[in-house]
Amino acid sequence: MSDKRKAVMAALMLTMLIGQTVAVPLVLPLIAAGFVASTVFGYWLGILDSENYQELIDDLQAQLTSNTIQNDIDTRLYLQEIYARDNNIISLGQDLLKYSENYAWALAKYNALKVIDYELTQNGSDFVTAKTLAKQKAHEAVYNYYLNLTKNIIALANESAELVNYSVGYYVQNIGVSDIVIDVVDTQIGQVSTETVDKVEYHPSWNQKVLAFRWVNGNLNLNQENWVKDYLVIRTSTVTVLGDTYSIKRPFAWFTYNGYNNGNWYLATITVVFNGTETVYDFNQYQTILNQIDSEYNMVNANIDAYIDGLAQDYVNQWNITALIDPYILASMLNNDLNQTGYYGYASAELALMGLNTTGINKTINITVYDANGNATTLEGWLFTDWTGTLESGQNYTADSNYLWFFVSDGGLYDLKGYNFTVGAIKDWQGNELTNVTLTRYVSHSGDVLKMYDELAQIRQLYEEYINNLQAMAAGGSGGGSSLSEWWASLDQAAKIGIIAIGAVGVYAILGRRR
Repeated sequence: MSDKRKAVMAALMLTMLIGQTVAVPLVLPLIAAGFVASTVFGYWLGILDSENYQELIDDLQAQLTSNTIQNDIDTRLYLQEIYARDNNIISLGQDLLKYSENYAWALAKYNALKVIDYELTQNGSDFVTAKTLAKQKAHEAVYNYYLNLTKNIIALANESAELVNYSVGYYVQNIGVSDIVIDVVDTQIGQVSTETVDKVEYHPSWNQKVLAFRWVNGNLNLNQENWVKDYLVIRTSTVTVLGDTYSIKRPFAWFTYNGYNNGNWYLATITVVFNGTETVYDFNQYQTILNQIDSEYNMVNANIDAYIDGLAQDYVNQWNITALIDPYILASMLNNDLNQTGYYGYASAELALMGLNTTGINKTINITVYDANGNATTLEGWLFTDWTGTLESGQNYTADSNYLWFFVSDGGLYDLKGYNFTVGAIKDWQGNELTNVTLTRYVSHSGDVLKMYDELAQIRQLYEEYINNLQAMAAGGSGGGSSLSEWWASLDQAAKIGIIAIGAVGVYAILGRRR
C-alpha cells in the first residue's frame, strides 16, 4: 500500500472516528482528493457508477503477506476505509439531498420546456396537449434522476456486502487475531431448536476456531467445530424505493449441522459487523439514505403537475428555450472532465448544481480555519453553504452549525461546520483581488412558474463562467491566486484536446494550492 493511500485512509478514518465536534490539530477533509473524488458528487447528480466488488477484494488480497499481525492491521484498516467511504458519501448525501431538489426541479423544468417548445413550434400541437406531454417528460426526468441515486446506493451496498462476506471468512480461517461481533436480525431456523440467534461472534483469545452464534438468552454456542457450514454467505434481499422493489445484496450468517435436509440449520440476516472495536459494515446506513431518496422523490413528483399547469402560452412564447443548458448533460460533462483529468477543482461546479449558495465558480477565496486549540489550516478554493450573506476579506466568521458549510480545495472536500475562519484574499478568474463576495446560487426553485425561465438561465451562467476560465487556461494565465498555467502544462496534449473538444463544459478549474 502506498504512503499516499495510507495517508488518505488515515484521514478518512480520523474523520469518521473523531468527527467535527472534537478538537483536531487541523481541518480534515470529509472526502479526500484522489479518493472517490471523481465519483462522490456524481453520485448525487445521478451519474451512474458501476459496481465492482471484485476490485475491492483484489485490492485487499494484494495487501496480505505472510505476517499475520500485519495482515490483521491491514485487513481491519481496509474494511474501515471502505466503511468510511460509504459513510462519508451517504452523510454528504443526507446533507445535500434537500438541496438536490433544486437540481431535480431543474431537470423537470428543462425537459418540460423543451417538449412544449417542440410541440408548439414543430409538431403543431395546441398548448394543452403540449403541457400534457411536458408533464410526462418532467415526471420521467425526475424519476430517472432519483432512480440513478437509488442504483448508486445499491451499488455501494452490494460492494460492501461482498467485501465483508469475503473478508470475514478469510479473516477467521487465516488471520484470527481480533474479535468479530456481528449483529443479526430475522433469524430463520430449522428443527434443531426454537431458540433465536441474537449475534454471531468470533473470539480467537478463547481458542475459538469458527464463527459461533449467541442465543438471545446470552449463551454462546462454542461447540461448532463439527458443523458442516459456519460462515457468511451473500443472498439477495429487497428494498422498496420510488414505488418499486429492487434487489440488494446482504451478507447472511449461515450454519448447518448434519445437512440442511435434516433441519439442523440457521440463517440470520446481518445488519452490523464489528472487527475489533470498529464498525466495518452497517446495512442501516444504506436503508436510511434510500428512505430519504424516496421521500425527496415523492415530494418533487407530487408537485410537478400543478407547477406546469401554471404555465401560460403568452409568456412561454417570450422565452428563448434553445438558449438553455440541459442540467443533466452539463452534470455528465462535468463528471467526465473530473474523471478524465483527475483535477479536483472540477467537483466544485457539480456541487454548485446542487443549489447551494457559493462564493462563485468564477472566483476563489482564501480562508484560514482554526480548530478549538487555535491550530490553523489555510485553504484556497470555493465555499458552499446554505447561509446567505456577504464575505469580506480580512474579516472573521464562525461557520454556524445550523447551516451547511463545505469547502472545496485541492485537498478535497472539507466540512467547516462549527469552525472559526478568517477570509483572506478573494480573486476573480482574471486574478484581480476583490474586497468581498456575495454568496449566490446557480440552481434554485422558488415554485413561482413566472420565474421558471430565469431559474434555468442561471445554469447557463454557470456554463459561461466556466468558458471564461477555460480561455484563461488556454492562454496560460492564472486566476484566483493559483498557478493555472502549471496545471495546464501538466496535462498531456490528449487531455487538453479532450477538455476543449467537450465544448468547455466542465467546471471552474482555477484552484489555489494550499499554502
